[in-house]
Amino acid sequence: MRMTPLDRSLFGRATLAAAAGTIVVAGVVVLTDEASSTLGMRLARLAALGPAVSAVAVLGVTAHTRARGELRAVEALGAPPWRAAQGAAWAGWLAAVLGLVLLVLPLADPSSLFPVLPALVPWELEPGGHAARAAGVVVADTGRLSFDAARVSAEQAAPPSVLHALLCIGPIGLLVPAWAVTPMPVLVRATSVGFSAAGAIVLLHGVAASRAPALSGALAALPLAATTLLVRRRA
Repeated sequence: MRMTPLDRSLFGRATLAAAAGTIVVAGVVVLTDEASSTLGMRLARLAALGPAVSAVAVLGVTAHTRARGELRAVEALGAPPWRAAQGAAWAGWLAAVLGLVLLVLPLADPSSLFPVLPALVPWELEPGGHAARAAGVVVADTGRLSFDAARVSAEQAAPPSVLHALLCIGPIGLLVPAWAVTPMPVLVRATSVGFSAAGAIVLLHGVAASRAPALSGALAALPLAATTLLVRRRA
């Protein structure tokens, strides 16, 4: 689709706003993370916050342009509001793609996005009560320790991978620009983004605890998708 002068202007302004927001968020992540956080953890968290940065940038630039009358002039010619602000949406999609690229870099550590509390170790008494077993360690009543490698490998679950993170963060990042350039009541916008953010947190914890399938991460984007489609259909 050909870019108009307004599209190019919105794209440039939203890109600069997203870049400035990313720098601010990176500074906050570095200053507030625990001392044990690695560079990979911080990169993954920065990528996960990318949709929020994109949303603020696109919403801010679109609101400012509409207040100046630029968008209203294009809308008066018959263009839908989301088409008039398409340049800002493209900047948001660019930011989303760059965030996903950051998440898949070898330096990034997506496992930091899946916090899980360590489970209590359940001890099991062997028949006869002469030994107890837990997490592959066998403690005999004589005090002798031995290890069951086969039991350890069977009990260890595969940690969440970058694919699991992409399935949760990716759909939200790709839907945010279209959602942000679609005019809607403040309450509707706040409710939809609140449900998506809460859903992403719950699903990340669920996947980490092996209580939710990996594909369920994409469900966090449903409130944004449903709100955008319903508002546009009614417009």
